[in-house]
Amino acid sequence: VGEIRARWEAYRRQMARFSVTDPQLELADSPVRAARFLLGSALVIGLALPLAAVGFVVHIVPFLLTGRLERKLNRHPDLSATIKLLIGLVLFPLTYLVVLSFPFMRGGWRAALPGLVLLPLTGWAALLMAENRVRLQESARALFIALPGGRALTELRRERQEILEQVTRMI
Repeated sequence: VGEIRARWEAYRRQMARFSVTDPQLELADSPVRAARFLLGSALVIGLALPLAAVGFVVHIVPFLLTGRLERKLNRHPDLSATIKLLIGLVLFPLTYLVVLSFPFMRGGWRAALPGLVLLPLTGWAALLMAENRVRLQESARALFIALPGGRALTELRRERQEILEQVTRMI
């Protein structure tokens, strides 16, 4: 166990040295899969970008205020998510009311009604964009790692496989 642990720690240090994560190295084993993830993420970002831009502008203030108020009001770290939820249940609808008041004043309920559907949709698009941005970066890194000629990364893959086989034999 001590030998495996030492090898694993050395492996993790090498991974950090090359700024590679284990999932990226695993994804790099299949360049086609990495390219598919990269293209899929780019497509989602491209399609969601207009909605996400609006969603970011509309939701950034209540999002930041929710975090700030939670840190100020929360005395119990284990209640963080609950307090954020309660604050968000107040701030986000208030934000929607403020934003929807402009079309309402100009054209009544008919002008404001589409916003009632679109505002939550833009918030969802902004979250989707943030998640896919990270996925896009990870996929691009994995694809770069998968390109031939990386002897050090080939060694990392081999070491990882040997550690896994050693653990399997020990079990």
